[in-house]
Amino acid sequence: MRNFLVHTRDAEKAAYLWNVIAYTGSSFQSMLLMLVISRRGNMIDTAITSIAFTVASMFLLVGKYAIRNYQVSDIKNEYTYKDYLYARGITILWMVLVAAFYLAYCYIYKEYSVTKMFCMIFIMGFRFEEAVEDSLHADLQRHGRLDIAAKIWAVRTWIYIVCFAVLYYATDRILIASAGGLAVSVLFFVWMNYSVYDLFPRDREYEWVRIWGIIKNCFPPAASTMTLAYIANATKYTVDAVSSSEEQACFNIICMPVFVITLLGNYIFIPIVKKMASLWCRGQVLEVKRTVLRQIMILAVFSGVVALAGKWFGVRFLGFLYGVSLEHYEDEFVLLMAAGGAIAVFNLLIAVSTVIRRQKMLIYISLAASAVLIAGNKMILLRWGMRNMCLFYALAVISMSVLTLVLIIVYINLGGRRALNGQ
Repeated sequence: MRNFLVHTRDAEKAAYLWNVIAYTGSSFQSMLLMLVISRRGNMIDTAITSIAFTVASMFLLVGKYAIRNYQVSDIKNEYTYKDYLYARGITILWMVLVAAFYLAYCYIYKEYSVTKMFCMIFIMGFRFEEAVEDSLHADLQRHGRLDIAAKIWAVRTWIYIVCFAVLYYATDRILIASAGGLAVSVLFFVWMNYSVYDLFPRDREYEWVRIWGIIKNCFPPAASTMTLAYIANATKYTVDAVSSSEEQACFNIICMPVFVITLLGNYIFIPIVKKMASLWCRGQVLEVKRTVLRQIMILAVFSGVVALAGKWFGVRFLGFLYGVSLEHYEDEFVLLMAAGGAIAVFNLLIAVSTVIRRQKMLIYISLAASAVLIAGNKMILLRWGMRNMCLFYALAVISMSVLTLVLIIVYINLGGRRALNGQ
């Protein structure tokens, strides 16, 4: 296993390839498993799987706490590996406690069945592994071996998907499938991560002052990431609250392609975090700006292509695929694609702000955008309809991303000389 993980002809190209495979599996696993379950089983099991993956993904944001990019961009070794490891231990403990309180609440007040409770625990356990291994994978990426981290994540994710699907298809039991998938995933989690743990020497020293420094410094991007998760689904929450079941179903269908744009952002940016941090520390301000603007241009072009293609034939294809009429939602689809592109840009800018250590401003911008959407979405939907709500939503998130980009460019210009002088 170590030979498979470590040996490669071109680590940089392998990092891009395996990162794509890993992110694709992680993003599509819920949809793929729900497809298998809905075809083979029943809607109850499908609903359990859907809510379990949704909730587990939210709790994963608590466990990860946006530490990865901060650790990868720590070119000056301000903190040790042990500092990051123990900081991650604290955030994972928070993740477990939040999940425990949530499950207890659902069991007592929502009267979840024992089967549903354990299925959610097993699926959350899969996300728990991802949070645990993230410190090691960040350290591998910091040493220029993102390819190893991406291989581990990709293999574990796709094996989990296959095992879950096969077990459910064979047994028709969601509990057996989720438990079996987790068990196999744990075996590969231990085997693969242990085989590369000693690949690079690590400082074993740690200080609690530094650990809490990591927690403090990563709070702004962590809070912004969690807020962005709400913003990305704000229109869904509004439509679910006030619209009919038919409108909800149609709207959820046209929202599905939005996440593909965010997925592209992860494809193109995650592999270059370390490179950008190195450029920033060397004071190469112009190259940093070029890199950021290049990524944004790629996202903008891709979003535009998807939006136009969707207006011409994408909406009709989705309607054919799901057996519903979506012709009246073409404008909404284009606006949602534009908003999706802006959300992907903001997600990218969260990482950039972490690299240049200007992440505090993100909290205020993301919270302001959330407040605007909470105040405006429902009112506009009720008074002027879904199309105008989507227009308002798109303008709000585009404004959020443009404002953030302008501030980051200003900070890059102001902070370039300080980075060069090591201040």
